[in-house]
Amino acid sequence: AYDIIQELDMENVGLTLDCFHFHGMHSSLADLAQADGKKIFIVHLNDTEDFQYGALRDDDRVWPGDGCIDLDGILQTLKKIGWAQDVLSLELFRPEYYAMPADDVYRIGKAKSEAVIARNF
Repeated sequence: AYDIIQELDMENVGLTLDCFHFHGMHSSLADLAQADGKKIFIVHLNDTEDFQYGALRDDDRVWPGDGCIDLDGILQTLKKIGWAQDVLSLELFRPEYYAMPADDVYRIGKAKSEAVIARNF
């Protein structure tokens, strides 16, 4: 996808970096460090249980900071490559969270997300 972004070289075409998929496909911080941070438009913040690479499912996602993803490494790399930090969204597909009151999901998700972000920016 990043090769296409580079080839098109259009100001309004970029990527969404999903921390879950980045981790789940065993992507490397060294590769991320080669990207243009201005071409990463959105970051999906999430974490996951510690399962084998390639075997993760969407509902294995957990609150940011509660899993095994190197969120600090990802965010520090984004910072180094000039990511604009304007859009970061919490993305969770965990059935247990669906069963919780919406206000609790919002409160916990916000607190967990802010803790990870504050450590890095």
